[in-house]
Amino acid sequence: MKNNMKSYVLPAITALGMLSITACTKLEPKLQDPNSIAPTTTGGAPTPPTISTVYEQLNQLVGQENYQAMQEHSTDELMGPTRGTDWDDFGTWRRLHLHTWGPDHNQINNLWNGLNGALFQTT
Repeated sequence: MKNNMKSYVLPAITALGMLSITACTKLEPKLQDPNSIAPTTTGGAPTPPTISTVYEQLNQLVGQENYQAMQEHSTDELMGPTRGTDWDDFGTWRRLHLHTWGPDHNQINNLWNGLNGALFQTT
């Protein structure tokens, strides 16, 4: 069995080595002159907002009430404290954990509006 295994390993290694030698060797990039590229803005339309505004919009979604609430609090990863009305936020976190939220739930609406706002800013 041991000699039989060696008889398969050596040809396999040799075949892989030969295939790697015959790979692409002519890898010269085609460079363009940066002055020959036409400008992207031709006037008229305002320049879209920079990418930093998109990242600022996404930065707001990382808080405890938006993305984390939907990803972790609605599963068994996180169980929010329910110590009276102040900690429970009138059943908001309990509804998330028990999956009994409705279309007017604050966390779902805030997350939806934040994600769509970020998408709108990228277009």
